[in-house]
Amino acid sequence: MAGKGYELAVQGMPVPDGQIPFAELGALATSIQDLVLRIGRQLDERSGAGRTPLSLGRATEVRLVALREGSTLLDFEIGDPDTIDLPDETHALLAERFEEIVQHVQINEPPPWTDHLVGEAAGRVVASLRSLGASSVTLSRTAAERVPVASLEPLALDPAVWAIEPPALSEATLVQVQASGVLEAVDLRSHRFRVRDDTGRGIALENVADAEEVARLVGSRVIAHGAAHRDARGMLAKIEGASIVPQGDVSVSDDLPLVRGRYGPIEPAGLSDDELDAFLRDIRS
Repeated sequence: MAGKGYELAVQGMPVPDGQIPFAELGALATSIQDLVLRIGRQLDERSGAGRTPLSLGRATEVRLVALREGSTLLDFEIGDPDTIDLPDETHALLAERFEEIVQHVQINEPPPWTDHLVGEAAGRVVASLRSLGASSVTLSRTAAERVPVASLEPLALDPAVWAIEPPALSEATLVQVQASGVLEAVDLRSHRFRVRDDTGRGIALENVADAEEVARLVGSRVIAHGAAHRDARGMLAKIEGASIVPQGDVSVSDDLPLVRGRYGPIEPAGLSDDELDAFLRDIRS
C-alpha cells in the first residue's frame, strides 16, 4: 500500500513561478495537516479502534514532496505506508474524505459528516488559501495518472460556513471525574486548556484554577479533576472548574473515575524557556 499523492497548483500569486512565501507556506501546510489529522481522529473514534497518537499521527502525516514551477506546484503525500497500522480501507476513507472536504470547500458547503472540529480545521484551510493572494488553486490526485479533485477561486471561498456548532453537552453533574493525558493550551486569554488522552481524544478543561501555574505544565502529562460534562453519546467532553496537577505528583483516587487511554505513557513535548515566557506573557495580557 502506498500513501496518497496530491498536487496543489497555485496560480496568480504575487511572486515568481515556483516560489511561495515561507509564512504562507507554513500556514497552509499547518492547516492542511490539522485538517487531515482531525478527519483521521473522527474516523478512529467512530470505528472504536482507539489507536495510539503515534500510529494515528503516522497515518495522517502530510509530507511536502516537491515545490515546482507551473505556476507554483506543491506535491505532497498523505500517510506513511511503512508505519501505518490503520486498516487499508480506513486509510482509503481518510483520503476520500480529505478530497470530499476540498470539493465542498469549492462550493462553500460542508459535507453532512463534518463535525465542529473538522469544520474548524477546514475553516483555517480556507483562510490560508485566501491569504495566498492567488487567483486560483487546483488540487489533483497523482498516481498512475493525474486526476483533478477540485478547482478553487480563493477569494470566493467563505470560511464562515465551516463554523459548525459543537454537540450540546449535558449540564455539569455532581459527578467528579479525573482525566489523564498530555496538557494542551486552547485559549490563553480565557484560561482554557485541553487534555489529550492516550487515544488522541481531547477533553476540554474550563475555568481552570491557577491557570498561570498550569500553563507551565503544557506539553507534559497531567491529571485534571472536576465536574463532568458529557456529550449526546455519554462520552466525557469537558471538565468544569478543573484543577490540574502533574501526573507524577499524585496517585489516582480510588473513589473517582479516571478517564484515560489504554496505552502506556508518552513522552511530554515540553517547551523551551523562551516559549514558556512568551506563553505566560500572553496569559497575563
